[in-house]
This record gives sequence, structure tokens and C-alpha cells, in this order.
Amino acid sequence: MELQDIISKIEIWQEWHDNYCHFVPLFIESARLCENWKDWNKDLFHEFFERGCAQCVSSLKQGYFTKEEQIKIKQDWNELAPMLKTIAESQDKPLWDIYNKIKKFLRERTSQDRRAATNRLIASLQPNLLCTIVQ
Repeated sequence: MELQDIISKIEIWQEWHDNYCHFVPLFIESARLCENWKDWNKDLFHEFFERGCAQCVSSLKQGYFTKEEQIKIKQDWNELAPMLKTIAESQDKPLWDIYNKIKKFLRERTSQDRRAATNRLIASLQPNLLCTIVQ
């Protein structure tokens, strides 16, 4: 079997693909421009951060932030926003120190390590460098 044979068998979930192509540039733009989560378009912020299932971008059902954790994170969004902005402004270079700071920030506000949710948040801002993987 050759690579071309395998590629021809890949099924694309077109709705997911279209949503991804629509939302990710908007996520990046908002992360660059908005210092407060309330400055985001309400529906866009819901898609980026609050929506934990049937998500257009990487809904893995592997432990998303609880509603209580989301409230805690949003209360301190002013600390998170500059880190998200830095990632959004760097589309060609991985920023390992910033990723670790975000992970630490989120871990301090969650009851357990929400790796899938944390990685989804970061990967949605650097789509050319990062992706999320289903376990």
C-alpha cells in the first residue's frame, strides 16, 4: 500500500474542518487584542473557552474545565491574557516557557491537571505549530 492509497481513504469531518478554519483566526485575533475576557465577542469566547463539549476545535471529552474552574480562571483572566497574547503573536516559534506558565496558572485554579483543556487552549492559538491528540 502506498501513501496515496492511504490518503484517499481518509475521511474529513467537513463541518469540523470548516468551523476550525473559521474560528481559529478569530481566536488568535481576540487573544492579541483583548485584555479582558469580557472584551471578546460573547459567542466567540464561549467557543474558545467555555464550551466543553461538541466543540468545533479539539473537543476531546478528556476532562474539560468545570464551570467552577472556569469562574476562577476568568476572575484572574488579566494574568492569563498577556500570556495568550504572546502565544497568539508568535505563529512560527514554540514558546515553551509561556506554555509552562499557562499550565501553572491553570493548574493553580483547577482541582486536577486538566491537560487536554490546557493544551486545547494553547494549541488553538498556534495552529501551525501545535495540535491536540486524542488519548
